[in-house]
Amino acid sequence: MENPTTLERIVSEISKVANIDNLGPDTKIGEINLDSLKFIELLLAFTALYPGETQLDQLVMDSETSLRQLDAQLRGELVMGTASSAPRAAAVA
Repeated sequence: MENPTTLERIVSEISKVANIDNLGPDTKIGEINLDSLKFIELLLAFTALYPGETQLDQLVMDSETSLRQLDAQLRGELVMGTASSAPRAAAVA
C-alpha cells in the first residue's frame, strides 16, 4: 500500500478529530463543526503532518476554505486570495 498524501492524511485527521465519516478534500471548513479545543488539536496535528513546512501563523482561512486549499497552503503552494480578510490562525507554541 502506498503512503497516503498529505491531503488524504489531513482529511483523515480532521475526520477523526471532528468525528465525521464523510469528509472529502473539497469539504469546506465551515461545514465542519469544530469547537476551539478541537481546532487547536488540529493545529497541533498539522505540525506533525507537515514537518518543517508548517507556519501556523501564516495560515489564512475562512468558512469557504476547502481541505484541499488548506493542504496546499500548508505545503506552501497557495496563498489564499479568497480568505485574505479572514483572521489568521494563532501560532501554537
